[in-house]
Amino acid sequence: MKNSNGVPSASLTMAFVSFFLISSWLAFWVIGTTFGLHIPEFDATVAMGYMTPLLGLYFGRRWNDNQNATEVPAEEEVVEEESTEVESESVEEETPSEEVVTVTKARKGKRV
Repeated sequence: MKNSNGVPSASLTMAFVSFFLISSWLAFWVIGTTFGLHIPEFDATVAMGYMTPLLGLYFGRRWNDNQNATEVPAEEEVVEEESTEVESESVEEETPSEEVVTVTKARKGKRV
């Protein structure tokens, strides 16, 4: 099965199959007791013991994927900041600072 992002997810598939099996067990148990068939009694403790780790796996992986997805834009911002610093450095190199102009004027006044 594919998750909401369109990516195949084994944990979602396992959670769905386990939910289907537990729901089927409950439905067959109700039908079996109505018609006198021998189906093992539905035990909610066993059902939750089966579902809890699978749902924990699915939601844990989903939370982890969402946490990693929010970190990507932060890295892109750092790259953008570095590119602006390079642009400002190149602008400073094109225009001489006041110190350079002062030193150049002082050298012109002296005879070498």
